[in-house]
Amino acid sequence: MASSQSVRNQRIAMSFGFVILVIVLLYCLIGTVYSGAISRSRPARFQQSSKKDTLQLLHVVFRHGARTPADTYPLDPYFNETFYPNGWGQVFRHGARTPADTYPLDPYFNETFYPNGWGQVTNDGKDKLYKMGIWLHDRYGKFLGEYMPDSVYAQATGVSRTHVSLQTVLAGLYRPRNTALDWNRNLNWLPIPVFSQPLEEDSLLLVRTPCPRYYEARDDVYKLPEIASLHEKYKDMMKELSDHTGKHIENAEDVADVYTTLLAEKEFACPFLGPHVSK
Repeated sequence: MASSQSVRNQRIAMSFGFVILVIVLLYCLIGTVYSGAISRSRPARFQQSSKKDTLQLLHVVFRHGARTPADTYPLDPYFNETFYPNGWGQVFRHGARTPADTYPLDPYFNETFYPNGWGQVTNDGKDKLYKMGIWLHDRYGKFLGEYMPDSVYAQATGVSRTHVSLQTVLAGLYRPRNTALDWNRNLNWLPIPVFSQPLEEDSLLLVRTPCPRYYEARDDVYKLPEIASLHEKYKDMMKELSDHTGKHIENAEDVADVYTTLLAEKEFACPFLGPHVSK
């Protein structure tokens, strides 16, 4: 079932109402800490080979993998779709996912998106995320070294698709084969904890507490001459979108909400999106 209107209103508190995933990998290389404890604990193949190495801190920031839709619209043909086996709403910005939202006239309003489900990471999304982890290892492996709990902190929002995304990236980044952490010869995978705050308490990645100042600032932006001109330029298009979706579209944020749903349905290979979509 599509997410409720109240949930959508909470999502608007973000720049474009999207769930944000952030993974923070924090590795510090400072003076004797590196030359002493770190050097002694890492295999020679992972130690820095040149005094010219300057990388001190690495942050990797992204959303989640491709997912099924997390929302819909009134005339969505997939409105009642389950997106089995993934479900509504889960993986950068995420990898590929099923739709997480819909709109009143969405022809897929009742679609289940079997077997993924609404808003869940798709197999394609997981594949791309895993390959991203491998790329990060190839790019920064000498700096990161093997996995050590006290040097890696992975944080996601309290949403299932972001946890799946981060776990998948970490699976590619830290493969234990031929290391001291190789615990299962049949499984080249290492369990790594992912942390998050409850959604209503998250003050870092997904701030859902209504912020009056945010709405004031957003409205001020909409009143800027260049933005007002842009909305006027595409007024007819937004009217057409409103007619086809059954959802009132009056600004770029509304367009973005519908776009992400249509994009997720397209990536999930929904057979029919309607002529208004291709147009």
